[in-house]
Amino acid sequence: MKYPWFPLIIVLVCFLLYGNTLRNDYTLDDGIYTNQNDFILKGFSAFKDIFDKGSLYGNDKTRDMQYRPLTLLSFMAEVSVFGFNPHISHFFNVLLFAFTAVLLYYFLKKILQRFDPITPVAATLLFIFHPIHTEVVASIKSRDEILGLLFGLATFYFILLYQEQKKKRYYLFSLGTFLIAIFCKENCLSFAVIIPLLLYFFSSLEIKKISFQAIPYLGLAVFYLLIRFLVMRTLTFSHPIQLMSNALMSTSSHADRMATSMLLMGKYIYMTVVPYPLCWDYSYNQIPVVSWGDGAVLLSVLGCAGLAVVVIAGFRKKSICSFSILFFFITLFLSSNLVVKIAWTFAERFLYVPSLGFCIIFPVLVMQAVNKKFFYGAMICLLIIYTGIVLPRNSEWKNNLSLFTSGIVVSPNSARAHLTLAGEYGTQLKKAATTEEKRRLFNLDLEESNRALAIFSNYYEAYNNLGTLYLAFGMNERAKNAFQRALALSPMNTEAANDLGAIYAGKSEYPAAIRFLKIAMNADSAFPDPFTNLGATYQKMDRMDSAVFYYKKGLKLNPGSKEIVDNLFLLYFNSGKRYFNNKEYARALEQFLLANQYNANSDEVNGYLGALSQSRGDFPGAIEYYTRSLEINPTNESVRMNLEICRKAKR
Repeated sequence: MKYPWFPLIIVLVCFLLYGNTLRNDYTLDDGIYTNQNDFILKGFSAFKDIFDKGSLYGNDKTRDMQYRPLTLLSFMAEVSVFGFNPHISHFFNVLLFAFTAVLLYYFLKKILQRFDPITPVAATLLFIFHPIHTEVVASIKSRDEILGLLFGLATFYFILLYQEQKKKRYYLFSLGTFLIAIFCKENCLSFAVIIPLLLYFFSSLEIKKISFQAIPYLGLAVFYLLIRFLVMRTLTFSHPIQLMSNALMSTSSHADRMATSMLLMGKYIYMTVVPYPLCWDYSYNQIPVVSWGDGAVLLSVLGCAGLAVVVIAGFRKKSICSFSILFFFITLFLSSNLVVKIAWTFAERFLYVPSLGFCIIFPVLVMQAVNKKFFYGAMICLLIIYTGIVLPRNSEWKNNLSLFTSGIVVSPNSARAHLTLAGEYGTQLKKAATTEEKRRLFNLDLEESNRALAIFSNYYEAYNNLGTLYLAFGMNERAKNAFQRALALSPMNTEAANDLGAIYAGKSEYPAAIRFLKIAMNADSAFPDPFTNLGATYQKMDRMDSAVFYYKKGLKLNPGSKEIVDNLFLLYFNSGKRYFNNKEYARALEQFLLANQYNANSDEVNGYLGALSQSRGDFPGAIEYYTRSLEINPTNESVRMNLEICRKAKR
């Protein structure tokens, strides 16, 4: 081994470069794999669920589109030991990234054997320092990307080791790690195409033998797709792709979609080479739809064509440049929007694996172009520049406020970026202690919501946010108008319909309230709020049977709802008092007993139950209820007097 100490240096460098992420909180989508996922909350009791349901089912049953059970398993294991701790999660992300870099070094040593020994070292360092990887390492949710590449590199390493030593266990290890990789993230299916290329470029095998060795990987890919289909009932997305997530959905022109997809490919190439500035969001309309006449599209086409020429020219010679370019395009293909449209216009995390192609080819070309001394200088300068990008970017992932604030600077034309920041201001508003601070956050929330609407006037989520904002400040008429606009744009908009129903109920306009609340209920039968509000509305209308019906449905969906429990208690308590005052004691007893089920610590209910027991001559029962009432409220003299009467009667 030329550099026996280098693996230890790799781990140290990874923690020095990404150590400042350990202070970071949960951000962006981290919750969907951690503290907002029911499977992770339940721990290993939900072990079966992570395999026979989609990975987002535990977070959002209506928008499930992923099947990454082994990624969820890693979080389940982590949380079972350490609990929910973002700092621990960030630590494991950096540690797994470091393991990936170590494995990368050993893999690169095999495929770059005919180059100077410093080349795999330089390529590994380039991968570690590359700023495009900050999103993956700094975002806890992106552990799926890290695990996928980690086991993918193990797959590549073992298949090459098998070629050298001809020991079947290495081939079996390679198959096993490939299977793990695709069950961590489906994009790793592209590795089934990379493997025969590896064998072609870096072994002396004939095409027939390469095909023979590659077929089992394709079989495992088919096996994964079959399992995914049986679990998800689909191989792609089960819901229409939203325009707000992918701007390509904003046009019906196939030609424009393809032109824009080529533009995106050019942007992926550009950001691999020039990874600055960086942003978490590139959705509508930061990268607008373009036509084939756009100059940037033509540049993208020329760039891709030029790289294709390099691939073709070097393919027979088994050029490392050809392999690196093919690696880039093949691993990016499933996320590129070229053929299969995905849920996102563009994302930096999609370059985590493909960028490895650049990290391989760059030091090779520089080493060939200049002398070794200049090579060292060039690499050191580049790594210093990358460090100057990575460290501040890691800090921007500190929390949602810092991340979203930086997002609108880099993506000022993204409606989602502005609305997400508005939502974060709304979250901060709920915690604000002073009127001045609340007013400041109200204005910031309002400003960002309106900016989002200026970019996309039919953005119903922005109207939802405005309605919620106005409602929090008692501006009910403005809130009503905002929710009505949201519902007009999205008729099955649960949140808007529910809040509209609550507004009308507050104005005692009960028919309108019930109409909107039933729209909300039908739009999402798993959302408990409409059931709660319907119960409250019927309770105000004195339709107790209907109120109880909807309260109990809401309680099934949200068993810990204090609001529903309190409302049911009041419903039964007030009903019991009415029957008691009307001397319908049997019915009063029934209602008070029901009230007692929802709040056994009410001195009044226990007092009434004592009085009813006393009236029936059940003095032991009356003593028990009166005693309980006095324990809760020792100042109630009438209860104390009745307790003494019952004690004397019992004697």
